[in-house]
Amino acid sequence: MCEALVVMVFRALWNAGSGLVYRLANKRSMGKGVLGVDYPSVWKGRTGFLDCDVNLHLNNASYLYSMELARWHFTGVNGILWQAIKNRRMVVVGSQAVRYRHAIPPFHAYEIKTQVVYWDDDWIYLLHRFQDPTSGKQYAEGVVRGVVMKGRRRVSPNKILAEVSDGEMIEAPKEVPDVVKSFLDWDSACTVSMREAGKEAEMVLEANPSPPAPEKLWDRAWQEMKKSMNLPTSCCVATMVGRIMWNVGAGLLHRVLNRAHIRPGMGIAYPSVWRARPGFLDCDINLHLNNASYLSNMELARWHFCAVTGILGNVARHRRALLVASQAVRFRYPIPPFRPYEIQSQLVFSDSEWMYFLHKFQCPTTGKLYAEGLCRATFRQDGENVSAAKLYAEVFGMDADALHIDLPKEMPDVVRQLLEWESSPPLVLETSQEAAQRQKETIMPSATVLRSSNSEPVKKLLARATSSWNSPV
Repeated sequence: MCEALVVMVFRALWNAGSGLVYRLANKRSMGKGVLGVDYPSVWKGRTGFLDCDVNLHLNNASYLYSMELARWHFTGVNGILWQAIKNRRMVVVGSQAVRYRHAIPPFHAYEIKTQVVYWDDDWIYLLHRFQDPTSGKQYAEGVVRGVVMKGRRRVSPNKILAEVSDGEMIEAPKEVPDVVKSFLDWDSACTVSMREAGKEAEMVLEANPSPPAPEKLWDRAWQEMKKSMNLPTSCCVATMVGRIMWNVGAGLLHRVLNRAHIRPGMGIAYPSVWRARPGFLDCDINLHLNNASYLSNMELARWHFCAVTGILGNVARHRRALLVASQAVRFRYPIPPFRPYEIQSQLVFSDSEWMYFLHKFQCPTTGKLYAEGLCRATFRQDGENVSAAKLYAEVFGMDADALHIDLPKEMPDVVRQLLEWESSPPLVLETSQEAAQRQKETIMPSATVLRSSNSEPVKKLLARATSSWNSPV
């Protein structure tokens, strides 16, 4: 999963192809029912060293990359992908969220169980569960709201599932699971927030038009340097650690160059701005910014935010660590290749332990809002969370009240709904006995034959290859 080695399009094609090959080779032993509906689809992976961040565990954004690859494999195995190719359809993601439970260390094997847990007239809701393949320990859980499109028309999930079940109609669950219900409540709150933010951004840009660019090239370069020093492209250029270091340096340089002009309260009273431009290799097969790239860019924007506001110096001095508990993204418009965009990051609420950052993806010239993300994070020292009030008092060198900076005290609806989703009880996809029975029923015929092989190394190697066709790195 190293972005520096394999771009997202090739990884998606690899996993889609692996799913199609798995379906062809294993069609007679797919198990009872519809894969991904009656029982979960399993995608296997292993954390590469370059997938990790500065905390030496699987990077938060890499979870969404893995979820997307697991979905490609899932659609290939159960037949949805073949129907999409045959009928010229495409899959679009409307929103997604992930909650973290335990970190995945480097080189550690893990698997993602993917299952359709609910659907309505238009949308399909998928649950992704990250867990240890041997102990069953759960690392994280993600929810995705997606739709299948043919042109500009939405294809009914009932029709899609009937196609992959040989014409047999599958009834949708009568009750909406709590994890989906709370996720939809957050999605609705986020839609209202985005609508208001989009109108506000357009009004601000109309009232404050951008000044004309300087005529001299050096003056234009210096002006841009003072605005932002962010890397223009993302996953195709550097590993996550390298990109974090770049944005930290960019934020520190920005703070040095603009210290006299930075108003107190950046990130609280007004947002910190991170600018970027999607490279061609950041895009997926739909030719727009990949869905998982939004989370990686949110992380880079937070590092830049910490450096510009002075939080990073305080964190380094007290040996604190930034930890993320959950994140969610609501998409509104796609970002095409090479289109400039900016992320406005702001602390919208805090309590005694956690901080809630809102990230708005928007066009720097028109104010058009592309997406909105929410992150629940904290700074931890000696096993305890540091409150926002204490952190900012140390950063400012005095109490925040003395600087007339008010920390957000009223919880926004978008934060309240995210917390309700995060506290919703997890769904039981399958018991350990059901998982063992599924593995027995769905084992590929080639792997069964290999068990009688006399060569132990060859047997293990080929059995591993036939049990999963996913890219090992």
